[in-house]
Amino acid sequence: MKQPTIYSVLLFTFAFCFLSTVSFAQRNKNPYKDKSKTIAVDEKNVYDASKDKNRKELHLRDTVPAENFAEFVGKIKAIKPPYDLNEKSNKKAFSPISMAIYEKYFNIYNGIGERVMVEPKGNNRLYLVGKLTDMPEGITALLFYGYDGSTFQFTKLVTFDETGVPIAEQNMQYYIKGSQDGFTQQEKVTCKLNEDKTVSCMTYFAEGEEKEMRVKSGVIHQVQSDGTIEEVGIVDLETEMENENEGDK
Repeated sequence: MKQPTIYSVLLFTFAFCFLSTVSFAQRNKNPYKDKSKTIAVDEKNVYDASKDKNRKELHLRDTVPAENFAEFVGKIKAIKPPYDLNEKSNKKAFSPISMAIYEKYFNIYNGIGERVMVEPKGNNRLYLVGKLTDMPEGITALLFYGYDGSTFQFTKLVTFDETGVPIAEQNMQYYIKGSQDGFTQQEKVTCKLNEDKTVSCMTYFAEGEEKEMRVKSGVIHQVQSDGTIEEVGIVDLETEMENENEGDK
């Protein structure tokens, strides 16, 4: 009599632990709880171009536009919205930029002489996600994703005129810096392309003892008729969270 009872208790204990583990995992899908994937980030390293006028002045190296820029962008795939761009994005779907292409079209500097995007060499990776459709005549809007090893990431929307020169004012840029030396990411930004061709960027921050990422704020950017990128509104955070929760079900 005792042996079946012991087996029953062990079976119940095993089942309880298994279900508890699955339930806990479902409640904690945050990828940053995996310490091997966590990047320590300081909030001051999330760069906001709107607060730095000098960095808005973009130009190509030697300010020489490419002769066949129109032909080049004509071959770039259009992004079909909605298109999420976050830490789970499949980089294989992006077009890797070679050093030759980078030097020819995207060796861009800001107003204080810094490169706008990393060079695609060594551990550096630069990807062209695609181009936004239905842009004003003569304006090309390209969405990039890049990282320097595991310590530097950015999502960037850059507009170009028909000769290939980047348009200076209010090009949207979100930088995230950090390292895997620590286990807490204090800030991150994810961007996505909306149905109406605007780009929404959500800012997250770590909260609580387990440092779970919580939405902090969100903004919507749109390419204007002159090619500049303007902040046109605030993301409805409640709606965003409701949509995310429904998608998880």
